[in-house]
Amino acid sequence: MNVFKLVEFFEKTSVEKLTEIKKMSSSILLRRIVKPKLLYMSGEYTPVWFYIGVKDHVIIPKTYCSCMDFIVNVMSRKTRLFCKHLLIQYISEKTNNYREVEINSVEELTRIINEIIDINISPTLRRLLFRRGD
Repeated sequence: MNVFKLVEFFEKTSVEKLTEIKKMSSSILLRRIVKPKLLYMSGEYTPVWFYIGVKDHVIIPKTYCSCMDFIVNVMSRKTRLFCKHLLIQYISEKTNNYREVEINSVEELTRIINEIIDINISPTLRRLLFRRGD
């Protein structure tokens, strides 16, 4: 995988052109991308994002996705530059069409990532997303 080619593709392709890809538009419109607001860190940098679907995925923007397509076709076979989740995350970020969730500790973030890697879904992340106001 060549991160530089992926970044170059993202930089050259307009948001309008990217959003024409119909298979991914519903995921964008349904706001399946989640940006964690890391309360234990100062600054705006978010090192990891999440995709919420039938299976949840860990995304490092422009770099990595935990989905099988990324692992097989991007990393191993090198037949693609990115998976659909990386593209959806990029478009969602550029169009500000994502959800945010507050994460209070590095332990909580680690728990979410481990759940996604181990069981393909994070009950902790869903609980944080869908909890009612106090």
